[in-house]
Amino acid sequence: MHKTVCTLTILATLLIGCTAYAANQDVVQLANGDRITGRIRGLERGRLAISNPATGRVEIRWGEVATITSEQRFVFDLRSGKRYYGTVSSSSAGHLELSTDSGPITIDKGDVVRISPIAAGFRQRTTGSVGFGFSLTSPPDVTSNYELNGQLANRTRNYETTVSIDSLFDRNQGSTVQSRNFGDLNVKRLLPQRWFALGLFQVEQDKFLSVDIRFAPGLGLGRTLVQNGQTKLAVYGGFNYNGERFSNPSTTNNSAEAFPGIEWDWFPAGQSANMDLETTATTFISLQRARVRLELDSELRDYVFRKFFWGLEVFESYDSDPGGTRNHSDFGTEINVGWRF
Repeated sequence: MHKTVCTLTILATLLIGCTAYAANQDVVQLANGDRITGRIRGLERGRLAISNPATGRVEIRWGEVATITSEQRFVFDLRSGKRYYGTVSSSSAGHLELSTDSGPITIDKGDVVRISPIAAGFRQRTTGSVGFGFSLTSPPDVTSNYELNGQLANRTRNYETTVSIDSLFDRNQGSTVQSRNFGDLNVKRLLPQRWFALGLFQVEQDKFLSVDIRFAPGLGLGRTLVQNGQTKLAVYGGFNYNGERFSNPSTTNNSAEAFPGIEWDWFPAGQSANMDLETTATTFISLQRARVRLELDSELRDYVFRKFFWGLEVFESYDSDPGGTRNHSDFGTEINVGWRF
């Protein structure tokens, strides 16, 4: 009798749990009539992510989605820069009906460029990538270069944080040394009408440029000029502090700088398109002497199988006045393979 009661209790618990899970599932209806259930993880770069225990995480092109229904609370970013918070349902293809604190709102599906869960944990709000490759351009005294990079991006209701690291290793005559390390922390406080306040921190070491260490914290203001299902273009500017130590010969320098910059992301929305391009360029202008620095990074990725990609990356670190006989520019191109999560 006791075993029977325990068995019935376990079965009842499993039934209630499965029923609750099914009731809380999000529903995505595709234009071809297919129906996908699970947990919507968000819309980013023209792809809607949804996951369930059977299939894991699946990404669907936004243009292939007809309707979505969810009781989760999301942040909905529109092309115009408007931002809404609430749950979503779709009674007809091409429209989203939002239930917000100020009442129901109907918006065109094509106007939505990003959807982010509000109540999701840190892991669910975070995306990223890791890659490994080799350089196509090496200094004359170097036999080969190997590259390792990684990126994390986290989005909350009002903040967007990105951390990226890129390391290049030189190999020559059996020895391996770190040639270039570049790290970047970028925090944006999202403001109305596509404006954002910016905090950045860059740290760099570059053997070819004789830079032992350089760190550059700064604050600025920017605006996203274009955001749609294929392109995001933003400009920004501000002021930073530049602290650096050089070798050959050993010197230190501390100065204030002004920086303008640009971010351009391109992700084609065609049925067969499976690529994206990310470009960031920041110019640092010294406020103490005639000196200009440039940090440029651009990577084209082609996703060959689900989240796995191969990429072509171009970078440039330029200094108009490094002092002495030091090199002015460290330019490189790299091919890498990686995985996005």
